[in-house]
Amino acid sequence: MELDAQLSLVAKRIKEIVVCPHYHFDLEWFKPEKEYAEDMIMVMERAREMLKENPDFTFVLDQAYSVIPYFREDPQAQGDFRRWIQEGRVEFVGGTLVAPDNNLPVPENLVRQLLYGKSWARRELGTNPVTGWGIDTFGHPPQLPQLLAKSGLGSYAFQRGVQPWDAWHPLDFIWEAPDGSDIIAHWFAGTYIAFTEIGDNPDEHLDMYFKEMLSRLDWEGRRTSANILLVPCGSDFLRPRDDWIDFFMAWNRLFQPPSQFVVPSRFFRRLDEERDKLPTVRGEFNPIFTGGYESRIELKQRSRMLGYALLQAERWSSIAGFLHGQRIPEEELDHAWELLLKGDFHDTINGTGTDQVTREALLRYTEAEDIIKRINEDALKSLGADGEQSGEGTFATVNSLTWERREPLSFPLSEEGEWHLVDDQGREFPVQVTGGNGYAVLTAPSLGWRKYRLLRGSLDLPSDLHIEGRSMRNQYLEVTFGEKGILELRDLKSGMSLLDTSQVEGGQIWVDEDVGNLWSNAVTDRDFSHKSRIDGASWRERGPVRATYEIWGRHKNLSFTTSYTLWRQFPRLDCRTTVNFKGKDRRIRVVFPLAVKGRARFTCETPFAATLREEGQWPAQNWGAVDWEGAGLALLNRGNPSYSWDGSILSITLLRSVSKFSLAWLRWLILNRRLVRKCVSQAIKAKKRGLNHFETNMYPVHWCLMKWWASPGLRRFHHGGWNFLDQLKAAAAFWQASTAWENGEHSFEYSLISTGGDWRKENLPRRGWELQTPMMILPWNGEGGERSYLFMEGKHLVVSALKGASEGKGLIIRLYDSLGQGGKVRLVSPLLKGIAGSALLTEDEDTFDGVPVEGFLDVDLGSWEVRTVRVIPLEGRGV
Repeated sequence: MELDAQLSLVAKRIKEIVVCPHYHFDLEWFKPEKEYAEDMIMVMERAREMLKENPDFTFVLDQAYSVIPYFREDPQAQGDFRRWIQEGRVEFVGGTLVAPDNNLPVPENLVRQLLYGKSWARRELGTNPVTGWGIDTFGHPPQLPQLLAKSGLGSYAFQRGVQPWDAWHPLDFIWEAPDGSDIIAHWFAGTYIAFTEIGDNPDEHLDMYFKEMLSRLDWEGRRTSANILLVPCGSDFLRPRDDWIDFFMAWNRLFQPPSQFVVPSRFFRRLDEERDKLPTVRGEFNPIFTGGYESRIELKQRSRMLGYALLQAERWSSIAGFLHGQRIPEEELDHAWELLLKGDFHDTINGTGTDQVTREALLRYTEAEDIIKRINEDALKSLGADGEQSGEGTFATVNSLTWERREPLSFPLSEEGEWHLVDDQGREFPVQVTGGNGYAVLTAPSLGWRKYRLLRGSLDLPSDLHIEGRSMRNQYLEVTFGEKGILELRDLKSGMSLLDTSQVEGGQIWVDEDVGNLWSNAVTDRDFSHKSRIDGASWRERGPVRATYEIWGRHKNLSFTTSYTLWRQFPRLDCRTTVNFKGKDRRIRVVFPLAVKGRARFTCETPFAATLREEGQWPAQNWGAVDWEGAGLALLNRGNPSYSWDGSILSITLLRSVSKFSLAWLRWLILNRRLVRKCVSQAIKAKKRGLNHFETNMYPVHWCLMKWWASPGLRRFHHGGWNFLDQLKAAAAFWQASTAWENGEHSFEYSLISTGGDWRKENLPRRGWELQTPMMILPWNGEGGERSYLFMEGKHLVVSALKGASEGKGLIIRLYDSLGQGGKVRLVSPLLKGIAGSALLTEDEDTFDGVPVEGFLDVDLGSWEVRTVRVIPLEGRGV
């Protein structure tokens, strides 16, 4: 075996090869958690044997839940691994409970993954993780370097997200976040799967290993400017192998550069010595596996709703504890967080697991929801909420966000008639009664409550809400409805029309044929939008507080109802679509054709940031917006993270139906046979060279593979991962309905806001938080007319967490610059009494350096910075 001339040059530049044996753990995927835990135990037992037998061998643990069941079953094994970690032969990387998706969960969830994961590692393994590890995660947002750096992880290894898969992208680089934070990153360009030959012939294995090592040296060595190369050794389900040791001993006898087993932090320390040679990269590694933004939509909706609900319950219970002596339910909060964070596992929240996996995840969400509801009710009761009330009495608007708000509210009001609300200063607000509920647009102070009295009688107050024919308007928007949707949407401040409905009306439901798998879209040339039929349209509600227009109709295999609600003195148009779907292999979107003039700018909210993007399909947090000269439109969502922008139409996907087999899939394969043949040919060539690039080669036609995950799952599981037999078993029952078909009724909520040409003008990050965390109106017996527990100067600030400290004592306030403005800001709160200072996101006690505070704290926040503030009371737990 000889190196060619080019490879010889690479080999001369690379001075050292470091090898990291690892096992990537799937919490749940084709099999549920319990069965994968059994696989993991076998992997860990084999790793333990090899670590005992070979003093030079090393091993990587990549998630807390990948080893918790094993250590629970064998405490002595935990002691062994703890010792090997101290010796530098084993490393716990990632620092998370599970390997989460980085795009879809509520941003604070990413922080909690690191908080709980690192806390577990310190407690159970005596180690503080320093290496980020996202080798199988489907994409990476631009703020990830800041979150890792501020959690004590200065490096990151990943595979998926560089586009295309064979790009001449730097292998080793400095990855810089929008705030300027940076980490050292390593891209597994040759994939994280390596040295996985099957069979019983050791000589054949060694021959293939030599070919793979030489190919990796060429493929990855030419993409790095460093003189050290990281080579992985392992796979998702593979037990460590004796022939790895035999091979690397043989390599060192026959070839240069030399190799040795190391843990990843050893590699990154060496790479840091060559930091000045590494290029700097900014931005994100998205999109990839766009079907995962849409598949099994209930998982995404529940995750989003529960994430914000848990943050709200955490705030009120912390305030009740620190200011009123109420017990803070720390164990219950921790349990709810762990239930929620399990669902952030990348295959779970992307919906790429089987039916059984989805059912188990939804059961965890239900358990978490019960805990959250109980915590929230107990905390608010201690602050002044006193149960149900349906007639005259005292109410309070309760705002868990850290700015004053004015927005729509509903509350039970079973007695018909005319009502109004009066606040403590005598200001009057009209109430609209419909269907056993009262509706009003009310205000509340920052992180606090305001008291109102509910009284009988109408108010003779002017309203900006007007209805004429098929149009409604307030002081912000004018909406006119056509035959199928919104015919015109006008921003009344600028007078500009936001929609171009010459071809399609706004808010229409589009139905495309999609024959992809759970990961990837494969939209055919067949769409059913032109086959839609509108069965009716009418005003459902007209009053002084709100007006609602409703359109209902049907497409092939589905019926739908969409309602549009405009509120008194409120700039948001709220939309709700209910879909009853009975087919399969469909992608259902709601579309808005925009009246773009000049250059359009498409921006999406990403975790702790807002990111400018090109045309295409992208994951987003709470909103996506298109701005152009003097005008713009934002589309806010509640649990629908898939946005598409094609230069004229902005859309979100409501749901996506995926099946195992259809004739349309065969037709699509035939129509795309040249592309499929090309990808398969590339994959075979890569395999012959010794590179495990089959899946990455197939990215353009990934939907050809793993169709069978849209299934109930196998009844009996073999050990290890999945194989071709698994696929055949599932395929044999292609007629069997799966929950991935999404049959039944689904409801979706989204809203429209005019941006005036710049999403910052409407402060969309705050508007997104408001949509996800509505104010409450509750019967109230608290003293006084209102109370605010925290106030912030600066409209660019958002507090993402207010909680009791997990590490050490005191209160944690996490805030971030949501508009990229930076600057000095002041926090004012009765909670700010004691010693305050910045801490790591993971709240490590030894990072604290505080100053005395008495009711306020000045913070110098950088552009796009995420900051954690710890407040330690002078005496005891309370403030």
